[in-house]
Amino acid sequence: MSVKEQIAQEKRKLLETLAEGIAHEMGTPLSILQGRVEMLRGQYRQGQIEDSLDCIHDQAYRIQRVVETLLQYSSQARVFPESNSSIEDFLAMAENLPLTQLSIENGLKNLRVKISRHHLETILRHLVQNALESYADDDDHRVCMRIERQKKNLLFRIQDFGSGVREEDQIRIFDPFFTTRRRGIGTGMGLSLTQWLVEGYGGKIDFKSAPFEGTVVSIQLPLIK
Repeated sequence: MSVKEQIAQEKRKLLETLAEGIAHEMGTPLSILQGRVEMLRGQYRQGQIEDSLDCIHDQAYRIQRVVETLLQYSSQARVFPESNSSIEDFLAMAENLPLTQLSIENGLKNLRVKISRHHLETILRHLVQNALESYADDDDHRVCMRIERQKKNLLFRIQDFGSGVREEDQIRIFDPFFTTRRRGIGTGMGLSLTQWLVEGYGGKIDFKSAPFEGTVVSIQLPLIK
């Protein structure tokens, strides 16, 4: 195979991975939209359409935010909104996260963290999804989250007890498109995008992992003074 053919093959693989990642991000909200439209057919006759309209609006907004984030990421532009999120914002989004256990340190009620609500949701959704994908199909899918204050930061710790990450793979864990999952499971963009977002808001991300023992991912985000 010539160098030109090798380059073309690598480009095709990159485009395939990118397409898979976009499809993964868009698939869930689009499925919800389609389901709500079907619900509306029945609700319209009963005069009960407000909840479905709200849901459609929220999911369409979610797709718009995903597109904007991907465009930001593709240009590597570190331009983030001057916004913040509260513990109450997190608790509202946590209701839709498949967590086995959630523990929150006392005294955090009035704290606000430097990150937009959408980006916080994106980060936590990626981390929880990664944790779930670390399990075999017949495993008990346990995902735990702990939130606590550490000096000037708010710490989110997400733990699973799945397959873990081999030591030789850990150096590449934040590389774009790198994944230890089988094809069709995960896109390799979740941790890369998460790292980019966390660091863009002045935060830090770290992880500890061992094969067959699970993984703990920790993110620190600065608190609003």
